[in-house]
This record gives sequence, structure tokens and C-alpha cells, in this order.
Amino acid sequence: MSLLIDTSALVAARNADDKNHDKSIDIMTNALKGEFGKIYISDYIFDEAVTLAYLRTGNKNFANDLGNFARTRPIIFRFIEPIDFERACKLFLY
Repeated sequence: MSLLIDTSALVAARNADDKNHDKSIDIMTNALKGEFGKIYISDYIFDEAVTLAYLRTGNKNFANDLGNFARTRPIIFRFIEPIDFERACKLFLY
């Protein structure tokens, strides 16, 4: 099993003012312990999360902190390649 971190969960886990902060912390804590297998984040999600963090808070330091967290182990950073994109499109359509 593995887990792809979503933007909203990542932002909520790092933002104590987010209404889903506590729930996201629980999920992220379990994920970081390996309970869901390997943890992945894509370049698309990274970009969206850092941008959203800045837009919601107006704080570039917070956005930078979130970005640094998203790029640390055990989180595995993956760049979306054209083949990955095409496979995702096919999975979505069928």
C-alpha cells in the first residue's frame, strides 16, 4: 500500500488555524509512522500546496516551511513524467 499526499491534507497539517488541522495531524502522524506504506507527493501537488499556503495565510515563511516539510523523508517526491500523465488520464477515463 502507499499514500499520495493531497494538498488540503498537507496544508491543514501545517496550519493550526485550519478547521481540519487536528484530523490532518492524526492522518499525517500515522502516515509518517509508515501505517499506510510509502508516502508520495508530486510536483503538481507540491506547487499547489505551497501556493495555497501562501494565498491562505499571506505568509511566505509559512509557505516555505510547508514546502520544506513536503520534501523531507520519509515523503518521496515524484515528478510527473508524460507517461505518468497519460496513465493517469487513462485510469480516470476507464
